[in-house]
Amino acid sequence: MFGLWRHILRQWPLRYESALWTVVFPIGMYGVATRSFGKAAGLSFMEPLSRGVLRVAIAAWLLVAAAGLARLARRSASVRHAGDLASGT
Repeated sequence: MFGLWRHILRQWPLRYESALWTVVFPIGMYGVATRSFGKAAGLSFMEPLSRGVLRVAIAAWLLVAAAGLARLARRSASVRHAGDLASGT
């Protein structure tokens, strides 16, 4: 909910920040904990819920990892470009 408020209502630019990993980790842990609790308590309805949460966690992990790699690639390209300009090539 905070992400929606921040990026949609406050129009904060959506870009990679290392703090995004603090969002990804709890989603995955919630999915694993839901699955474990459901098995321990014999609550079969929690199995599909945990699978859904784990899918969201995997998607979030992939998005944040891709954004981080894209940022790294842009940074490397800009450093190479600056080096080319400095050397006159």
